[in-house]
Amino acid sequence: GMPFHRFVTCTCSLRHSHHAMNPTGGSFFSSFRDEARLLRWLFPRRHVAMARPPSEETWDSEASAFARSMRLRFSPSRMVDGHGDIRQEYFRPTKVVVVETKAWGSQERALLYEGIAKHGVGAWKDIRKEHLHRWDEATIRIKTAKLVGCQNLQRYLGWKGSKEEIKREHEKNRTMGEKLGCWKNGYLVENDRKSVASALAMEKKEETSPGP
Repeated sequence: GMPFHRFVTCTCSLRHSHHAMNPTGGSFFSSFRDEARLLRWLFPRRHVAMARPPSEETWDSEASAFARSMRLRFSPSRMVDGHGDIRQEYFRPTKVVVVETKAWGSQERALLYEGIAKHGVGAWKDIRKEHLHRWDEATIRIKTAKLVGCQNLQRYLGWKGSKEEIKREHEKNRTMGEKLGCWKNGYLVENDRKSVASALAMEKKEETSPGP
């Protein structure tokens, strides 16, 4: 038969190799019976007295009892009953949270027109507080830029325009943007050549220059 130290070395090597290939754990042998067959093959029966392997029912019973004892020791009292079994109602939600959905529509657009006319472009906090309290200031700024048709609102800060005046500004910006190739996604946007700034400067110069 095989010397005992060789058996220990062989068995430990097999277990170590399996653990390296299967780091999640588990036995190298598919069942206790496989391990028993290996021992019988390695040693003559007269050297190794094999105990009868436990049944699958015994393993399941012991594992279940261990799980229940761990739950009783470490789980919240409301999660398990007195036997360590899980109470399913513990995992049910205690309250239903209703998420309110919101969409920007004609009503919100009308309120924004009113806010701009009263408080002016840039007064996002006041517009939000009085007209559009369900919307954040960043959204109000973006929606204003969409109404005016200009991505950069710097030249409009403080301007209080009516609905009709805002629409005229939008049309004016759209016309300029299409002419310069700077109309993108409903906004007048600047390009690398500063075409918009040049056109606006020229327009301002024409407005301020005396007539013939």
